[in-house]
Amino acid sequence: MRKYCRNLVTVSMFAMFAFQPVFVQAKNIPDGKSVDSNKAWKIRFSDSVEVNDNVKKSIVVKDSKNNEVKVSITSADNGEAILVKSPVNGYKKGENYVLTIEDKIYSKNNKKLNKKVDFKFDIKNDIDIPENSNIELGNTSGNTVNQGWVTEKDDFLYFTSSQYWDVADLYKMKKDGTGLTKINKKKMYYASNLNIVGDWLYYELFESGEKDWQNNLYKVKTDGTGDTKVLDNAESCVITGDSIYYVNRSDENKLYKAALDGSNKVKLCDDEVTEINLSGNWIIYNTIDNEYFKNLRARYVGSIYKIKTDGTNKIQLTKNEGYHINTVGNEVYYINHSDNNKIYKVSLDGSKDIKVSDDSAFCLNVNDGWIYYSNDSDPIKMSTGYSTMECATLYKMQIDGTQKTKLRNVFSTDINVSGEWIYYKEYFDTGMGNGEIRKKINKNGTGDKDVEYFQEQL
Repeated sequence: MRKYCRNLVTVSMFAMFAFQPVFVQAKNIPDGKSVDSNKAWKIRFSDSVEVNDNVKKSIVVKDSKNNEVKVSITSADNGEAILVKSPVNGYKKGENYVLTIEDKIYSKNNKKLNKKVDFKFDIKNDIDIPENSNIELGNTSGNTVNQGWVTEKDDFLYFTSSQYWDVADLYKMKKDGTGLTKINKKKMYYASNLNIVGDWLYYELFESGEKDWQNNLYKVKTDGTGDTKVLDNAESCVITGDSIYYVNRSDENKLYKAALDGSNKVKLCDDEVTEINLSGNWIIYNTIDNEYFKNLRARYVGSIYKIKTDGTNKIQLTKNEGYHINTVGNEVYYINHSDNNKIYKVSLDGSKDIKVSDDSAFCLNVNDGWIYYSNDSDPIKMSTGYSTMECATLYKMQIDGTQKTKLRNVFSTDINVSGEWIYYKEYFDTGMGNGEIRKKINKNGTGDKDVEYFQEQL
């Protein structure tokens, strides 16, 4: 009850009752008022009202699509007011609502409310995404946390193609499958995390450094010219129209920002960061604050935070140890290691953190209202020649956890999505050798084919 007292807004409505129809005075009704997502409305009357089924049916809240919202209606102030409490999970941020009080309400003295009343309100969107912010992202968050081996811009698809672990070629082609062009070829290296910004394709290349193997950030023109190193020891890169956000491996995995040419490097926080998403002027990331995982050097599991792109206002969204974070709209989807790798989502303001599915996932990619994931709860058995292991299979479901569908009964990893196609890597292990075959399948589960034939054509 204390929660609603803190967030109470009183509708100053003096609704008159009489046996015969009378004028209803309604003043200071806050049309267009912006309120918090858990606000409760107090409606005052000139005569005591008993909250019964008729009253509950006569007070309705609807959203902008005219869908009725389930609210709680109780008596207040000894029957002289009615309290309309918010939905259990709060109103949706940024949404517009109308609260309607029908004229079917009677007081305890059998006096009828003469006039129907409507008033509008909207819910504050405190995500703080700046207005007129058209930030160009080089790839989606779902692709980026899945090795980012596919990205798109305009009519073209950009991707890496390799048959084994240690070869990576960069390609582009039109989305209709024509115009296949090899951008460059780097044998015995591993390219990942593609970002396309302007005429430049950015990619991370795993190669030998001064002390050890490391990921370095490169860029190349889409016509194959100007291949240039941009940053050393840069991982999990997110490229925008004016900046690079990345994990600096040479500074204990701290979060950094740099200009597109690699200059003006700035450290944004002291956390050990693993994955990065971007939404407006917020960076969403996970970090390792569990000493057990630090000792294991398992860099992909940790609590989820957000911080402004200038390095200020750091906020923890969830204490759960999550990975494969996908920021979509005002929600962050993630695999919750703290709950047997089940799929969760947390709102970008941290107000709700809920389980989406009981399936245990190996990786996930959220795209256009669907979650595409490797399902560890329905594995296949794979023989390596020496032993047998259980491996996750390719699934999809809607973002509310419904319409779960198996797409492929193979061990699938690094799921990328572009247009109507799902791109994934099918892992194989014959006992004599192992690797990954890059494949694509339509979102409806049809048209499964290898991507590897591109390599043979050119």
